[in-house]
Amino acid sequence: MTLTRRLFATLAAAAVARPALADAFPDAPIRIVVPFAPGGSLDVLGRFYAQHLNQRLGWRVAVENRSGAGGNIGTEVVARARPDGYTLLLNAENIAVAPGLFPTLPFDPVTDLEALALAARISHVLSVPVASPIRSFADYVALARARPGEMAAGNPGAASTGHLCAALLGQAGVPITPLPYRGGGPLAQDIAAGHVQSAFLTVPSALGLLRNGSIRPLAVTSPRRSLFLPEVQTMAETFPEVSIDSWQGFFLPAGTPPEVSQVLHREINATTELPAVKEWLLGQAFEPVVLPSSELGGIMAREVPRWRRVTHEVGMQSF
Repeated sequence: MTLTRRLFATLAAAAVARPALADAFPDAPIRIVVPFAPGGSLDVLGRFYAQHLNQRLGWRVAVENRSGAGGNIGTEVVARARPDGYTLLLNAENIAVAPGLFPTLPFDPVTDLEALALAARISHVLSVPVASPIRSFADYVALARARPGEMAAGNPGAASTGHLCAALLGQAGVPITPLPYRGGGPLAQDIAAGHVQSAFLTVPSALGLLRNGSIRPLAVTSPRRSLFLPEVQTMAETFPEVSIDSWQGFFLPAGTPPEVSQVLHREINATTELPAVKEWLLGQAFEPVVLPSSELGGIMAREVPRWRRVTHEVGMQSF
């Protein structure tokens, strides 16, 4: 057989094998690695998707928690996994921040992982105790500028979205002092009791406090207004550079066959579109997202260098 005929035969065989690969997938259990401890919002989200993929398609999908190092341990597990579609990562925007925080990160989230599908978005809201004299985001900015460094803003933890947003406000000329807490629960209790001047809360944790009149919302950190607080302005309406797109999404190891990626992307999106899933997500104050995988890839391509620059400029590294 000539070289040309052998090459043609090889390409023809590959063309036949690729659809067969997609048709056979999956024929083994799939694991969704959540790089945080059980019980958190990502863990709950991962288990919910696993349950519906199992029920709707008969797949065998399970969540595996691999926590530690701010999510880096579980993320590296997936980055180093066999690229066959049987190991997925469910992570949030912190994966785009990690390279700026950890200069010796043992993986590159852009080149070692493949963006698969956004599942949901979530907003954070800057709030003050209801008894505060601050009535609006404009009041907050004016007071912070009049008393540089005296305005404290609590956040759920070092390098959290709230901490990063405080850094962005500082760069925009609004000097506030970030006050990291050990989790959103204690922070929510303190802002409701008036023990902290202001706080960055996730909308899910803020809604209950807003309904009982404990706090006053000033602005959301997302680039778009929250579906759940449409009357509350975004910070970007005043400072275009101050915005953080908080999201939850699925990733695969780089090099996963496109046919397998397409199956997973299609079925994750189909799961998100199920009425029961949408209802559950909205009930948890998540905004369901169904978009091409390129949307998540574009977010990563933009946000990794952005946060590398911001964390370097404000000295926020190695938390």
